[in-house]
Amino acid sequence: MGGEGNQDRVADRSRHKRPGFRRLLERGRRVLARPRFRGPLTEEDFHYLHDTHGLPRELVTSLLHE
Repeated sequence: MGGEGNQDRVADRSRHKRPGFRRLLERGRRVLARPRFRGPLTEEDFHYLHDTHGLPRELVTSLLHE
């Protein structure tokens, strides 16, 4: 009975979060294009990317394999 309403709420939240995620992807691509990140990344690099730019490891890894 409440399943359809839950789907609508999830879809609505997803629509609102999409622009933020898109900006995160764009920022990640710009940052990872820097010469510093052209080789294999170290743990320090992953920490820097997360702490400074808000880029989680999984996203960084995914962007590097694009």
